[in-house]
Amino acid sequence: MTLLRQIPRPRSLALSLAAATTLAGSALAQQTALDQRIRRIIDRPEFAHAMWGIQLTSLDSNRVLYALNETKLFTPGSTTKLVTEGSAISSAQAWEVEAQLIYDQFAWVLYQELWDVSAAAVPDLSADERRARIDQVLDPLLDPTVPDADRGALLVDVFRSVLAARVLPLLG
Repeated sequence: MTLLRQIPRPRSLALSLAAATTLAGSALAQQTALDQRIRRIIDRPEFAHAMWGIQLTSLDSNRVLYALNETKLFTPGSTTKLVTEGSAISSAQAWEVEAQLIYDQFAWVLYQELWDVSAAAVPDLSADERRARIDQVLDPLLDPTVPDADRGALLVDVFRSVLAARVLPLLG
């Protein structure tokens, strides 16, 4: 009895074949439609000298859904762009780190200068009050969310103020 249940009956076999044929026909129609849509794009006159290599793979089944020139060897343009973009981002990140170090160093130099200038100008300020006022002036220098142009302008303005406070007494 078990052996007979494993052998497909002719009617269920015919239904299975019909369903498989319908599914295969549907998949073929989808494949043909996809191929036609891709061909409409890559066959444009502006791409006449271009070499195309395309492979679409299902993330779920890892099955190739579409392929064109998948066996040809050439460097895809997107890889070149990604390498170029990665290098540019890496350079920009290194520059940002270096710029932040410069801002940090200048902030400490200006902090000391502002402390000295404010101590001479307003000697009766408490250390906490002096620190709070200097922090209020210099905090934007240390804030990476403040645009570099604004931080640079603040740096120049504070430096000029400190310079003026140091030079003016000398001029009498």
